Amino acid sequence: MVIGEQRFFKDSMFRTGELRTRKSLITTELVFRFDQVEGTIEAKMVDGSLMYLDEKEVLYCKINYEDHTIVFMPIQLPKRKEMILAQVIYKTNTLQLYRDIKKKITPKLDHTKDNSTILVGEVQNDYHYYLRKNNSDALTEVEIDEKSFIKVLPEKKHRIHQLFKGKDVEKLTLSKLVTMMGELDK
Repeated sequence: MVIGEQRFFKDSMFRTGELRTRKSLITTELVFRFDQVEGTIEAKMVDGSLMYLDEKEVLYCKINYEDHTIVFMPIQLPKRKEMILAQVIYKTNTLQLYRDIKKKITPKLDHTKDNSTILVGEVQNDYHYYLRKNNSDALTEVEIDEKSFIKVLPEKKHRIHQLFKGKDVEKLTLSKLVTMMGELDK
């Protein structure tokens, strides 16, 4: 089952970036891309060899795209033992929002021109968001809507209501979400 470029965040190109591990800071020796099916960062060395990063060793990884930098950090999922590399949407000492940008592959039968059947994979986003009030609290999975935010931040109910009022959450961009998080963090 071939899924090609659909498995990577943004596109399949390797990008410059910065990797901070427990042992070092790497800024020029590697280029990166995020594999959304595997849920990890693939790195290419100067000699062309490829490797997946071990999320247990990564403190953060920044990947530079044309107009912005995406930061990935390992997070501990609620009620699960494994760590995942998640996109940082908003992060301060008092409020944090992360996005798990994994994709799932649904097997599907497709017919070719000569009426034979082949197995193909339909790739779909399977994004999940996680919110934390401060550095010591556990992450809580949230939907990007008023009700879910109020459940995690009941003390900010009035402000959350104001921020979501009149907004179509389906059309809420990440930059608008970052602005909203900043308002909630005041």
